[in-house]
Amino acid sequence: MKILYIYHEYKNRRMRYGYEMQKFGHDVKFLDMRRIAFSKVVKSSDIRSYQPDLVWLLSPQYIENGSITEGALQYIKSKKIPLVVYGTFDTQSPWASQDVLWKWFDFLFIHHLEFSKYLKIKGMNAHYMPIGFYPNQYYPIQKRETIGLSFAGNTHPRRVDYIRSLLDFDIKVYGKEFRKSFIPAETYSSHQEQNDIYARSKINLDLPFIDVYDDKFHIKNRFFEVPGSRNFLLTVRTTEALNIFDESMVGYFDDNIPSMREEIYKYLRDDKIRFWMAVNAYKEAINKHTFYDRFKKMFEIIEGKDG
Repeated sequence: MKILYIYHEYKNRRMRYGYEMQKFGHDVKFLDMRRIAFSKVVKSSDIRSYQPDLVWLLSPQYIENGSITEGALQYIKSKKIPLVVYGTFDTQSPWASQDVLWKWFDFLFIHHLEFSKYLKIKGMNAHYMPIGFYPNQYYPIQKRETIGLSFAGNTHPRRVDYIRSLLDFDIKVYGKEFRKSFIPAETYSSHQEQNDIYARSKINLDLPFIDVYDDKFHIKNRFFEVPGSRNFLLTVRTTEALNIFDESMVGYFDDNIPSMREEIYKYLRDDKIRFWMAVNAYKEAINKHTFYDRFKKMFEIIEGKDG
């Protein structure tokens, strides 16, 4: 299959989806929007020149911000070229306000379970497809647990509140934006450094809050990266998360600060249970949740081989 993969590169991360597509024998043309001359906009001529069997957009936001012209989209539709995206919603906007973007796609592979259900109800060809991890980026390294509790990620009002409640645990925070909230924080600049943080932490805390819907959560990369590197993860108890890693693999707390603190006390005291849960989660992650597994499933759906 000839695939035109349209993306905007960031720290050599986003082109890797195209490499995963190539593993299944597809001829992938990489169209990095940073390298389009003059306009930085994808036009119908860019599509026509490759004559693809399928067009894959990294983000639906390329439609909203005009990075791909309506003429290009109309050309794709007129030629009946399937348009695909593997991603998720804008967490700062209500779902309904984004419907116009998703209607362009023939295959929607959505990271968020409830949002994939929402799109199906709207009559779209949406499939739940969580994010994954790359085993050559996140992998087991020699354990040297010098940090009791850590959090690595971006700020969010609820994250700030939860982390402030843990300062007596001497939590190590990685993410410079937390400094604006007067929380001491460090930074990291590579996957290798992040992998090292995971290995040095007895507990890797996950706070998967999203902006618009206070009662909803969003599985992020660390949910797979920490188990994929055979380290211990503690996160909020949700049905979506439990369907992926059960309570023999990942530590869970109810969405409130007292429950979180109680679980942290429990797991900090028990090295053995953390070890075996991390081992169990690693086996599950490496066997089912790599990006190779994700793209294998997506191509089975696209090619009509799925069930």
